[in-house]
Amino acid sequence: MAELASGGGKSTAHPLARHADLDGDLGSDVGGGGSPLATNAYDAGVLTGLGALYAEGGVGLLYSALLPMLLRELPFTLAKFFVFDATTDVISSSLPALQEYGGAAALLAGVIAGVVSGLLTTPADTLVTRLSEARARGEEASLLETARNTLATEPASLFSGLAPRCVLFGATIGGQYLLYDFWTRLFRVSPDDLNLVLDIFADRVSFYGT
Repeated sequence: MAELASGGGKSTAHPLARHADLDGDLGSDVGGGGSPLATNAYDAGVLTGLGALYAEGGVGLLYSALLPMLLRELPFTLAKFFVFDATTDVISSSLPALQEYGGAAALLAGVIAGVVSGLLTTPADTLVTRLSEARARGEEASLLETARNTLATEPASLFSGLAPRCVLFGATIGGQYLLYDFWTRLFRVSPDDLNLVLDIFADRVSFYGT
């Protein structure tokens, strides 16, 4: 997504966007020769790349994508767990026979959770993508400015790609919860067992915190 500026001058793109977009994808080519991006410090390893980023922009550059990432990932994760639990309760009370078909209830609840989570977070994902593209072009854009411009010009575009995201996350989250249900059944782990582990963990944390 992010691109290096070509020509004889120095690139004016956002430092982080010159080497990777906000999702962490590396650019594919530099200049017109088509040679791989493998001649700078960012390809020498994780530690070397982090050091190069720090030298170029300090701690602020290292965490420049933190807020957009939180605005996208945190609501998605919260919605995923909340919708799954709520849907599981509804299925248990309304369709108790579904519990007899292995992980069918977990799969259905997971698919619904994934679709709802994708629906709720599509605008945030669109803004993150547009912010990454703006920085790749060398624009000093912020998340707030990107949101304002999008709402003022084409608000409906915030939900572009909604259907593919819902399909993707419905299948992905449904599969995750299906595997979760399979392994908990295989090892006979009940919700009470998980609550006990959490209670012990919380007790240890409070003990060492005093």
